[in-house]
Amino acid sequence: MSSDDRRKRQTRNIANTTHIDLSEELRYELGNLDESVFRTRAKSFLLRPNYLVPFNQEEVDWLVQYMHPYSIPAGELFILEEDQSNNDFMMLILSGQVVVEAEIASDQCVTVSVLNEGKWVGEMSMLDEQPRQASCRASDDADVVCAILSRKDLLDIVEHEPRIAVKLALMLATNMAGHVRQVNAKMCRYAEIQNAIRAAT
Repeated sequence: MSSDDRRKRQTRNIANTTHIDLSEELRYELGNLDESVFRTRAKSFLLRPNYLVPFNQEEVDWLVQYMHPYSIPAGELFILEEDQSNNDFMMLILSGQVVVEAEIASDQCVTVSVLNEGKWVGEMSMLDEQPRQASCRASDDADVVCAILSRKDLLDIVEHEPRIAVKLALMLATNMAGHVRQVNAKMCRYAEIQNAIRAAT
């Protein structure tokens, strides 16, 4: 895809950004994933033992009741950088890939990262209520199926199940720490490349 085609597609996607409606009336589209498979996959990712204080089965069963399935078509832009009107949710990727992009010029975007299944998306803006830091879209290869947790439901968890809320907060902190480490590694690599270029000129 040429740079011109890429810019045209980006402009078209931004104009048609999916606004994820979190109202109770919404019937989330599952595509080919039924409700039982959705809950099983969500629980399997939440039970992974790679967190400081992992969830137990009972806690995961309880937490997943607050999460809602959603399917995002391949190539669809669903989070827009600097948007503050659509920052009241985060999502756990159950299948597919999410491409995270940031604008570095008026007509130029760079890919910050590609997130695979089991990763969280959108947690930072949901927690601090600030504008989105980057744009996110489903990869062109396949639809993304995810489990959405809204800020409203998170606050409900804090009120009624503080123990689960603490574990969830630690899990999200671990996730965000991983993002920071990746960015730091990329910045170090970029500095090395710049130094090599200067040395060669």
